[in-house]
Parts: sequence; structure tokens; C-alpha cells
Amino acid sequence: MEAAYAHSMLGSNDIRDRLTDFYTGALAVYLGGEQAKGCMIMSTAVSTATFHRAIQRDLMKLITSLDDKFTEQFQQAIDAQEISSSISAENRAMVAQSLLHSMSIRARAGDNQSRLTRLLESVVEMITS
Repeated sequence: MEAAYAHSMLGSNDIRDRLTDFYTGALAVYLGGEQAKGCMIMSTAVSTATFHRAIQRDLMKLITSLDDKFTEQFQQAIDAQEISSSISAENRAMVAQSLLHSMSIRARAGDNQSRLTRLLESVVEMITS
């Protein structure tokens, strides 16, 4: 995830393009192979975290790390007046990360690429408006 994030976020100057590239890459992983697997961490660690402290700690570390990375991207876009400051970078980051959770669960449940692509495009539009 870290490498994919770094690769996507170093591309275009437009935050919408960077986010779309990142989510499209995540979706390719979630739907890849013979069976849609979603994100292994978000799909399996979540159910185990309540009774395994080490897994809970690692899961929170991942969530915090992604929140921080997304917050940085949104703050840069706000500072550059690329997006509005009406919603904080931190709140945009939490929604941005929640899209990963949703796509993962939906992919694992059998949702198709077309619907998930429409979802990611809609969320990108919402969080960058």
C-alpha cells in the first residue's frame, strides 16, 4: 500500500488525478486474481483486532499512517487553492480512507469493477469539491 500510495501521489499535479490513480490501483489489487479478495488487512485484521492487541495496534498504525498521508495531500491542495478550505484536510482524509474500506468490502462481497469505479469517481469528486 505504501509503495502504491507513493507512486500515485507523485504523479499529476491535480489532486483528483492523483487520488483516482491511487484508488484505481487499489481496485486492481482488490479485484485481481481468480477471486476478488479485497484488502487483506481491512478484510481480515478488522475482525481479529478486538481480541488481539498486536493486530489492533498494527491496524491503528496503518489507519493513522494513511490518514496522515491523505491529510498532507489535502492540506497541500487547500494551500494551493486547488480545493476549498470549507472542509478540513483531516476530515477529507478520513473520508478518503473510508473509500478504501468500502471498496475492499464490496470487492470481497462480489461487487463489480464498473460499480466500484463509479463509486471511486463519485467519492473523489465529493472530497475534492
